[in-house]
Amino acid sequence: MVNKKANMNNEIDHGFWSKYYGCQFPFNINGRQFFYGQSEDDNSWFIHELLPDGTMGSKTAHGTWAHYYNCQFPFKINGRQFFYGQAKEGNNWFIQELLSYGKMGREIDHGFWSTYYGCQFPFYINGRQFFYGQAKEGNNWFIQELSSDGTMGGEIDHGFWSTYYGCQFPFYINGRQFFYGQAKEGTGLFRNCHLMVQWDEK
Repeated sequence: MVNKKANMNNEIDHGFWSKYYGCQFPFNINGRQFFYGQSEDDNSWFIHELLPDGTMGSKTAHGTWAHYYNCQFPFKINGRQFFYGQAKEGNNWFIQELLSYGKMGREIDHGFWSTYYGCQFPFYINGRQFFYGQAKEGNNWFIQELSSDGTMGGEIDHGFWSTYYGCQFPFYINGRQFFYGQAKEGTGLFRNCHLMVQWDEK
């Protein structure tokens, strides 16, 4: 918890899981806060609620996937909550819907990329949902649209960076969308890169 001066405040809750969940993310549906996690040990996943006072709530869903998806992130379109994942082994990807009360919905789309993109994140510009990815092998990057029904859209842009940026994230300030990245190798750093998506008007 962070107080008004942005200093670290008291711990709210703590505990232990039976295994390590290497991929976890939060999401919000109908004013309720949940989070999802998947373990590489046995590919099991869970959804837990997070309560209004910041403490851990109850488990709302659980299961097992056929693969461990190293990169996963949530996104929302037209009030519907989805999430995307890509597996390092096999390069397959999927998009799944998340339902009210923290339940797992149906698969919306799936496919394969030609390589594994170790860093991926979603972003939103002018009412349209996109995501970005960069591969460690080759340093190539792409920007893809996510369609209004949650399915995979078309590629918007692609290119190459001079190095692989292992840590990257988007941020939004005063109507402009940016992203930051830092490379593990050497001193490579880029920041405040104005991430603009251009498309042909139909």
